[in-house]
Amino acid sequence: MNTKNRIERYSDLYGKRIGVLDGASYFHQFDEDGDLQKEPAKRYENLMLMMQRGRVDVVIAPELVGRYTIKKLGLEAHVSPFFVPGERSWIAVAKTSPALRYADDIRAALKLMDMKGEREALLLKYLGQPLP
Repeated sequence: MNTKNRIERYSDLYGKRIGVLDGASYFHQFDEDGDLQKEPAKRYENLMLMMQRGRVDVVIAPELVGRYTIKKLGLEAHVSPFFVPGERSWIAVAKTSPALRYADDIRAALKLMDMKGEREALLLKYLGQPLP
């Protein structure tokens, strides 16, 4: 990793070409900061390839999506220690979906998976990491 592009705090973003998902909203300070040089692309795959080719210095992506994309494309990249504030992810079910009648069961299953550590194990497997 090029250590000059390591992001340890928000101020490290200044002077960098930052790959962002086109149309995405990140957090208020970042979204409104006109002093940052943001380079949009339609897909995370495009952003990672732009970083590999030197068109952007860093890419802001959800960590799991970023790690998956890097692995899928066979790229060499590192996660910087700075994390932007984020919002919780949700599973959405359409009101017209037959799955809606199972919403309580889905919630209970996810909670049980968390309690047993199964969700973390699945994430590690997804990322190709050894299980703890």
